[in-house]
Amino acid sequence: MPLSPQEIDKVFSDLLSAIRVEKNSKRVRKIDARFYEMFREAYATLSQEAEKQASQDIDKYLQIKERIRKFETEFRTFFQLRFSKISRLSVYQIDEEDLEMLTESERKYLKELRSRTQDEFMILSRGEIPKPALEIREKEPEKIELPMQKASAEKESYVLVRIVGDQPPIAQPDRNYYFRDNDLVHLNRKFADLLIKRKSAIEANIRA
Repeated sequence: MPLSPQEIDKVFSDLLSAIRVEKNSKRVRKIDARFYEMFREAYATLSQEAEKQASQDIDKYLQIKERIRKFETEFRTFFQLRFSKISRLSVYQIDEEDLEMLTESERKYLKELRSRTQDEFMILSRGEIPKPALEIREKEPEKIELPMQKASAEKESYVLVRIVGDQPPIAQPDRNYYFRDNDLVHLNRKFADLLIKRKSAIEANIRA
């Protein structure tokens, strides 16, 4: 739906404000959930108006094209500032506060980037192509639950494993998991087998 001139002015003003906020903060800051949608609508409205004026008023056409150029330039500045921060989050532990600052599309991007980062870590550090991780993304996500979550209603098998080496964040549908060298944890058998296959864990046999 085309925006009014006043609405377009507000979108541009909001964009400049977002740039100032991103420049003055090392962490991502919350933006309106419709920020990207409103920018796209403003850009589309200007593009349609430029096309309309191309054969009617060349001066007005050039004015609109110049405004489109400013929209593009400022949005690229915003994008580079914000997504450089989001990309850094893919290699560090993410705080809930950071996640709350992201839009739904940004969280989806971050989840996919973290998964690719984890795969690359496995390749570079061990020369392994993590096929199991790729299979998990292609199939219906598995819900991994730890024994302290008391999933007694579901008859699942758990196994005690010892983590081998510090691991990168492991993204799962319910949460991200962080394992350190020599951690002893009870895990769902499927999850444990995945880590064992990657040589990221070994099954622990502890006798009383």
